[in-house]
Amino acid sequence: YMTLGSETERVSAEAAGQFLAVKTATQTISIYDLWFPLIFDDDTAPLGFDNDNNYTAGNSTYIAAEGGVHRFSVRCNVQASGMNAGAQFDVIVRVSVGGMSIGSQTITFVEGTFGTGAIGFYNFNAEYLLSANQAVQVQIRVVDPDNVATPLSVLGNLGSDPALIYFQCTFAPGGQIDIPRSLPRIKQKDLMRDLCQRFNLVIEADASNPKRLYIEPYADWIADGVDTYW
Repeated sequence: YMTLGSETERVSAEAAGQFLAVKTATQTISIYDLWFPLIFDDDTAPLGFDNDNNYTAGNSTYIAAEGGVHRFSVRCNVQASGMNAGAQFDVIVRVSVGGMSIGSQTITFVEGTFGTGAIGFYNFNAEYLLSANQAVQVQIRVVDPDNVATPLSVLGNLGSDPALIYFQCTFAPGGQIDIPRSLPRIKQKDLMRDLCQRFNLVIEADASNPKRLYIEPYADWIADGVDTYW
């Protein structure tokens, strides 16, 4: 009868299917022109969480428990250890579902701009309508047709700000709906009046207990009566 959450973007519900995994170790990337998974190896407190066990830290893969829209966020830092004179190449980080990119960021490393010790900062979001049991990973690819790239490092040094390096699901379907928070702003008497008018309800008090009310459609109420001939 009543559309819930009509004043908000979505129906209010408890969090479900969300996780946050951080990267605790530096990962060297020496495979070029191929997609390679990034490892976010720690989803435990106090830095990470995975309340519904949808994320596997060993292979850094998230499995959707339910079909629906999911939102992901990625932050990582890629460091070029050194570059040859005139070198230029692209490094792409993406969120992948079955080999398909659902969100990515590309940084072009250019000699003189990204020199020894320089870092490219990745920070992007991705949103996708997943089916149940679909797998999601973060992957990296070095596009280097001229073969000028040197080994790269995806940093895992957490330092003083662990939020800089993570893979996170910020929204997933599921969770118990909070009915009171999802109801539109309406007075109790207006809600009861609307229900009575919509379904043609009759409200009758119990003859022996006025606090007990009988509520039924008018057709049922009139059919239960007794015919009296005057």
